[in-house]
Amino acid sequence: MADTSTQTQLEDTLDKKLSAIEQARQEKDYQEKAASLGLGFVNFMTTPVDTDALAVIDEKEARAASIAPFSKTGSRLAVAVIDADNETTTLALKKLSAQGYAIKTVMTSPHGLEIALSRYKNIRKVEVFELGAIDISEKELANFQGQIKNITDLKDKVTQISTTRILEVLIAGALKIGASDIHFEPERESARLRYRMDGVLADVTKLKNEDYLKIV
Repeated sequence: MADTSTQTQLEDTLDKKLSAIEQARQEKDYQEKAASLGLGFVNFMTTPVDTDALAVIDEKEARAASIAPFSKTGSRLAVAVIDADNETTTLALKKLSAQGYAIKTVMTSPHGLEIALSRYKNIRKVEVFELGAIDISEKELANFQGQIKNITDLKDKVTQISTTRILEVLIAGALKIGASDIHFEPERESARLRYRMDGVLADVTKLKNEDYLKIV
């Protein structure tokens, strides 16, 4: 008789095998459904997700609408859906179109959608108006805002100021420029800083990794 640990390992192996078979079957079913509707299909087990594309919509909204923007070139935006006829999905796509994006809709499976949406964890987002944990006086905020008129001023200020004051400058800059939120996207040697303005992410500057890690 096999010991308990061997039996457990066997059961785990079988469970993983069954899960893989079910996932493959699901991918095939949705690929066939996409073909019947004349839509393309994307398998996120093999297709990368561009976080620039994913960031055009809030994660909560993307999950509610069951969509995942995954590729962005200029104003062209590829968006994966699991049900092209779903009303919430359709409304979300129309909203993106209204923001100036040329939408290309493709289908994916529920498993694939979850893989794509899991990439939100790679986007570090700091809401501008959630200031409770940040010790900054109104006087300091007003002072920084007076020194920043545009993104160029902000970029210059970030490179001149100490790391301990960077977050204050970023908040002041966002309020001055009218950004709704701040995004950090970690890269290999730096972190890309972006502001969302009028629903569109705009590059501001890049922070050294050591500076980024001190403010998150």
